[in-house]
Amino acid sequence: MKKGEQPEVSVKWWKGSQPKGLKSAGKLEDALKSYEAAKSKLEKSSDSADAAKAMEALDDIATAAKGVLAEAGKAKGNQDMDWTAEAMKKFDREIAAERKSVGDMVEEDDDGQFSDPEVYHVYLLAALKRLRTGGTMNFGVVLGKKAEDHRLAVHKSKGGKALAGMLARETGLRAMSFGVAMTPKAAGQAEEEALESEDQEGSGIGDEKSSTLILSLEGRQLPGLKKKLTKMLKKFKPLPFKGIKLMMEGKELQDLDDPEDTDHDDYDDESPANDPEAISRRLEELKLELAGLVREVQQVSNIALKGDLARLASQAGAQLRSQNISATEQALAALQTALRSGSATSSSGTSSSNGANNSLFASAETYEKFSKIWIGTRNRVEAEVEKLRSALVAAYEEDGIAGEIEKSFKSKVAPVVNALDASLADKLMAASKATDGDTRATMVADAQAILQRSRSYVDGESLLADLDDNPFVPLKIRDTMLNTLDALGKAIH
Repeated sequence: MKKGEQPEVSVKWWKGSQPKGLKSAGKLEDALKSYEAAKSKLEKSSDSADAAKAMEALDDIATAAKGVLAEAGKAKGNQDMDWTAEAMKKFDREIAAERKSVGDMVEEDDDGQFSDPEVYHVYLLAALKRLRTGGTMNFGVVLGKKAEDHRLAVHKSKGGKALAGMLARETGLRAMSFGVAMTPKAAGQAEEEALESEDQEGSGIGDEKSSTLILSLEGRQLPGLKKKLTKMLKKFKPLPFKGIKLMMEGKELQDLDDPEDTDHDDYDDESPANDPEAISRRLEELKLELAGLVREVQQVSNIALKGDLARLASQAGAQLRSQNISATEQALAALQTALRSGSATSSSGTSSSNGANNSLFASAETYEKFSKIWIGTRNRVEAEVEKLRSALVAAYEEDGIAGEIEKSFKSKVAPVVNALDASLADKLMAASKATDGDTRATMVADAQAILQRSRSYVDGESLLADLDDNPFVPLKIRDTMLNTLDALGKAIH
């Protein structure tokens, strides 16, 4: 090991740099080998399960590096060991960079992200960023009545026709097409030159050629496709692209008129919600908030609690890097709640009244956010149920029994939806408005009891699994409920 040597997450580096006589060297080498194998597999699949294995391997590397640091640090008078210990102290930074790399390689499953406009906005931003980096991806598109109704999905391996079909199933829209989406750079120099001479008046396309998304159609050209998708990009901004160019077989297409288009809004809203500068400022505020909370986590003496808090901080950091403001706020709220509940008890095991009061008022906004999360989840579940109802009616309409099928469906499903009512959200909202500790504690306890009952109900209700496995339209009702209930269960204190 050389003096001042920078560590690398690499088997080759470790083999060439490790000092002789280090008993813990083998464990670090094995962990590095496992990570390189997991990363290689992830690079080919972009699958979240493979990403999880790569993350686990990085955890093993971190543990093994600490073992090396401990052993090397005990060796007195050995310069090589001293330099090794110094290198191991820098390993956390390299591992953090690898974690980001792993996260960037994951291409999330797109299903279930297109019904809710807010959820779709997050998907669209991430997807178009991947497209801008990768240059070329398949796409599917469906058109609705307004800009917020249109949906564009991109994927590097799923076929465009399959993407369009998925969008149609999830949204109920039938005007669809598909093809290959690309950046001007990926399309080649000829496309860039064509863009320079293109008349962009009224198209919403900026001066930078890179802000234009090129859609090479393989399916049919939908009336008003360019105009409608340009409006969609404006509606969901800030996005990497500001306008659309249509191509087919290497030739540019002129947009087809749509006499039935009733959307006359221009979507040039410069409100704070759509202001890139305002969003940038908010992201910076969240970054500072996370940094402050991380400093608090570092001061926690309980090792088990500190580990849980570190994982929550990592989740918040991942949401922040994806620029998902809402999800980051929720993750930070969960971290803050866990921190406050952990620090509300003194070292002697007795509660401090001042600490409890600080925890009480600091978490008022947190409980309100949790309430909104539950309401949002119920709304998504109801939307999923409605998709299935519509699909059933359409499937049996020609047989003349659609009404009977619909009636039977409602009678079976309504009790399930009603069982997962808004009472949890009501209790959480009441907790957020409570002005004294006793009332707050009562409301939180009631919310926890409702949450546990709901969790047990979802676990035991077989109809939820049947709804998800129906042959008409893919749903994720049970997973949606379980994910939210589990997250709230860990966060509500």
